[in-house]
Amino acid sequence: MNGLKRPVAATCIGAFAVAALLGIVALLGGGDFGETEVDILLTTVIVGITCIAVLCALTTTGTKWETIGLFGSLSAFVGAALALAATWGDFSGDAIYRALGVACTLAGACAWASLVLVASSARTAVSRAAGQLTATGLVIGAAMIIVPILTLPDWS
Repeated sequence: MNGLKRPVAATCIGAFAVAALLGIVALLGGGDFGETEVDILLTTVIVGITCIAVLCALTTTGTKWETIGLFGSLSAFVGAALALAATWGDFSGDAIYRALGVACTLAGACAWASLVLVASSARTAVSRAAGQLTATGLVIGAAMIIVPILTLPDWS
């Protein structure tokens, strides 16, 4: 993954720049502020959050935590695809929103864990233990969010 770090980072930054430009055009383009403009702004937010999660996951490149970064990136991309589909599509039922909630929870937990584990791995044994305990807490917290998403009755 070391060879992919630079192109992925450049792609994330470029995608966010394009999305931000579209958001600015949507805000400054005269006329009514309708559903399409809202969808464009939501797309900007989705792309931005995805880029942040992927850039956090890239910090694990070349470390023993690289698998967490890869899983976090995959979760972020799945979450982005589901969020874009929910933003621009017309969906009934709650399956897509449940999947979106799970993907976003996993992406956020992995992004945070990536930063914590990489930051704590080069320090003392106490720092490494604190990082691993924090990551364990993130797993527990993510499970506490995901289980209700998957088990609560129909949301409609």
